[in-house]
Amino acid sequence: MHFFVLMNGMDRRALRFDALAPLPSPEALLGGDGRPSQAVAFRKKPGNSAFDLLGETYGVLKLVSTAFIDALESRRITGWSTFPVELRTQALSGEFAGYHGLTVTGGSGPIDRTRSQIVD
Repeated sequence: MHFFVLMNGMDRRALRFDALAPLPSPEALLGGDGRPSQAVAFRKKPGNSAFDLLGETYGVLKLVSTAFIDALESRRITGWSTFPVELRTQALSGEFAGYHGLTVTGGSGPIDRTRSQIVD
């Protein structure tokens, strides 16, 4: 069994992005409720290191690399989807390719207490 920790460690060097236009509901987008009709555009904030998991200033959405997606697919992990993003430089003159927005489409369902040991 494999376990993955989804974080960039809040590393100050990590690239971060700010949406160029207000997003109506970032929480709904993260939860897979609705898919944007076009790529969501972001502008680079301070930071220079491109990790496989990047943050944005809403603090809710996750931007993931193609390598991250490949890891999920190769291990047949389900319950996720992506949406298109455009990650632009601060001057808006260039783009960071190979990233997607990550949405969570799976749910855990109700808690089944019969599968747990009660500890006093």
